[in-house]
Amino acid sequence: MKTRISIKLLAALMAFCLLLSFGGFAAVAEDEVTTEAPVVVEETVAETEPVLVAAEETTVQAAAPIVSGDELTPEEQVISRDITPSLESGLYFKNGEFKILVLNDLEIGIAPYATILRYVKYVIEDTKPDLIVLNGDITNKNSNAFIVNWISVPWIIDLVKDYPFTITFGDQEALIPVNKVSLFDRYEKYDNFLGYDDSVTDAGVGNHNLMIFKDEAAAAAKTVGGAAFDLWMLDSNTNGLYRTQSAWYAVREEEGVTFQATYGIPSMVFTHLPLPEIAQATDGRELGKQGQTPSTSVNANMFAMMKKYGHVLAAVAGHDRLNSFVKQYDGVDFIQTAGCTYATKGDRDIRGGRLITLTLDADPVPPVVDAEGVVTTAGTAPVVSYTTNIIPAFATYFNDDNVAESKVGSRHAFYLAGTKGWFGRIAPLMALPLSLFMDKYEVTFAITQWFGDTFYGVF
Repeated sequence: MKTRISIKLLAALMAFCLLLSFGGFAAVAEDEVTTEAPVVVEETVAETEPVLVAAEETTVQAAAPIVSGDELTPEEQVISRDITPSLESGLYFKNGEFKILVLNDLEIGIAPYATILRYVKYVIEDTKPDLIVLNGDITNKNSNAFIVNWISVPWIIDLVKDYPFTITFGDQEALIPVNKVSLFDRYEKYDNFLGYDDSVTDAGVGNHNLMIFKDEAAAAAKTVGGAAFDLWMLDSNTNGLYRTQSAWYAVREEEGVTFQATYGIPSMVFTHLPLPEIAQATDGRELGKQGQTPSTSVNANMFAMMKKYGHVLAAVAGHDRLNSFVKQYDGVDFIQTAGCTYATKGDRDIRGGRLITLTLDADPVPPVVDAEGVVTTAGTAPVVSYTTNIIPAFATYFNDDNVAESKVGSRHAFYLAGTKGWFGRIAPLMALPLSLFMDKYEVTFAITQWFGDTFYGVF
């Protein structure tokens, strides 16, 4: 049953909450503003609704160079080789497909942008992903421990509550005055969270990998022989990955290879901060976070490790707010997405999440091993291809068609109210006390819509 909110009641609530929370707005930092146009936008937006832009497909055969265990460095040798947690994911291809919804840079604080909340609810309902990856900068660096634990995380969990999800930490999480181990533990309290903190490395929190199995039966069996794809999640820290993280990745790849003895498993790597090599993937153009330098200042040789094993189809990153593209560099695809949080100018047409659809073109065939553990028949690696595109928030959900320039449609009004200055923050802030009595999202959206319809022309 929907709750109707009168304009008078909204006005009274607005005045009351403004008095209570005036000081709070000073602590909510606005995103940097830029008037520079997006540097790279590869995808084009279709005119259907909902808009899922035309897919750019990349097919990659599962390369299988075999690396023997004695090639591991001493640093790598001391890392635990236990891959059991990665086999507990329960993820599997359904009718040969697996959909991953990647959301970068939500930056949820005490008062998240109403437009982001509405967009995330829309896009999850439309895509029905098999896995949601919150790829760093999930929470806002200006938040304190109370806000993060009791306001930010509940906002996020309520958005993704019906779907399996995992996370990476970005530079914002590194700057929050909250212990990242405690923050990760907070996510682990939820049943639909699949991440785990593989604490064998001294760099980062929440480094983990998740196997995707060829079918439901293989997922239940939890053996590497049924694994068809691997997802690597790495904490970006403040300035990028560290060598112990790339060493951890190497050990896990090594274990996957030596366990099967004859082939490796294709995969994707997820980090919030782009790997340094992405700068070369942009053909020399600066990859900047609104004019700042976003690429990692630490080069942990992760790309070299990825090349060494040859199983990574693509490296997926966010952080940069001006670029969304898919480009290949030295045999590895880089999938860069501008993210979901809103700068007030310049880039609304590429702001949003990204859908990655994996297709299992050939099942893995495990090797035959005799009683002594000797491989008698070599196995066959799985073959996986993927399609990917951004789902831009404005073009997909808030751009009213056939509306005269002198007017504004209801969705466009919502967008304006949800992204402009304090209008974008007031509605969710007002909804927090009201959430004791009604759904906080519905309150947020009703207030935001009223703002848009009432104050269009003021912005």
